[in-house]
Amino acid sequence: MQMIGPSHFPNDAQEFIRKSLSSLFYVVGIFF
Repeated sequence: MQMIGPSHFPNDAQEFIRKSLSSLFYVVGIFF
């Protein structure tokens, strides 16, 4: 378990960005 590359952060960040973008596009699709 070496701390050379943050392997856990990119997955969480990517998942968070994906969820936020999906919800954002969902709201935009509702309003428009």
